[in-house]
Amino acid sequence: MATQVSTETLANLRLRVREQADMVNSDFVSDEELTRYIQQSYRKLYNLVITAFGDWYTQDPVSFTISSGNEYTLDTDFYKLVGVDHDYNGNWVEIRSFNFNERNKRNSAPTAYGYHPILRYRLIGDKLRFIPTDQATGDFRYWYIPKPNVPVDDTDTIEGYNGWDQYIVLDAAIKCLVKEETDVTELMQERAQAEQDILINAQTRDEGDTETVEDVSSYYDNSDGDVYW
Repeated sequence: MATQVSTETLANLRLRVREQADMVNSDFVSDEELTRYIQQSYRKLYNLVITAFGDWYTQDPVSFTISSGNEYTLDTDFYKLVGVDHDYNGNWVEIRSFNFNERNKRNSAPTAYGYHPILRYRLIGDKLRFIPTDQATGDFRYWYIPKPNVPVDDTDTIEGYNGWDQYIVLDAAIKCLVKEETDVTELMQERAQAEQDILINAQTRDEGDTETVEDVSSYYDNSDGDVYW
C-alpha cells in the first residue's frame, strides 16, 4: 500500500482535538494550553517514529574538517546521531563509537605500510570527540536526525503519514480529558492501537530488502586488546 501523506495546520489540529474530546464549544482548555498539549504530543509521535523507523527523518550528511584538536560542535538543529564517517584515502569509512572507559585506549589496524590508528568517536553534549587525539584530523561527515519541527503558529503544518497525525489528536485529547477528570480508557485504547499501527508499518516499510545483522567478522581483538580489520 502506498504511503499517504497529508498536512495539517496547528489550527486544524486544535479543532480535531476539541472534537475528539467533545470540547468544541468549551473554554475549559484554552487555545494556548491546547497548543502546548499538541506540541507535547507531536514530540511523542516524533520520538515514536524515529525509534520505530530509525532513518525516517535522517538528513543528508554534514561534512566537516578537523585541522587541529579532536572535537567538532554539531549543528544547532541536531537531535540524534545516526552515523559518522571518515575520509580515508578518498573513501568514506564508518567510524565506531568508543565506550567512555576506553577513552585512553589506542587501537590499530594493519596496513601495507604498518599499523594505522583506528579512529573512534563519542557523542558528548553537542560535540563529537575523537580518539586517538593525535590522529583526529582530516575530513569527516555525520548523519543525523534533526530536532522536531514543532508547530508554533496557527498556519504551521505537520505531515501526517498514513493517518499518523491521529496519534497526536488522541494523545492531546487525553490530556484535555484528564484535566477535566473524565474517563479516558477508550481514548487510551485507540491511542495504543494507533501506536501499534505505526510499529507494524515500521517492520514492513522496505518490502524489497529487510535489515540484516551487521557483519563484524572482519573485526577481532588480539590478546593485547588491539582491534584489527
